[in-house]
Amino acid sequence: MKKRLFSARMVLAALPLAGSATELVIPSELDGYTVTGIGDYTFNNCVSLTNIIIPNSVTHMGNSAFRACIALKNIRISSTVKSISTNAFRDCTSLINVIMPEGLQTIG
Repeated sequence: MKKRLFSARMVLAALPLAGSATELVIPSELDGYTVTGIGDYTFNNCVSLTNIIIPNSVTHMGNSAFRACIALKNIRISSTVKSISTNAFRDCTSLINVIMPEGLQTIG
């Protein structure tokens, strides 16, 4: 199966109302591709997101992937995520519940 990062362009395809969505379940597959990562700045400044669930297909979260998601309160990171890049949750001032996998190898 083909693999690719979940990028800002894919967000627009998957979420027609990305700017106003409050809950997000990132798909494990999109357009025939396995989603293996969340690209840099993918959800940057999505100010209405409150909850995010990341699928088991994802192994990497890019730089500033969720930066400035000021309403984000809950995020469940799948057990397959091995790395979270710099500033992934910077300025997420409402974040209260983060479920991190035991196998996480690097943050920042």
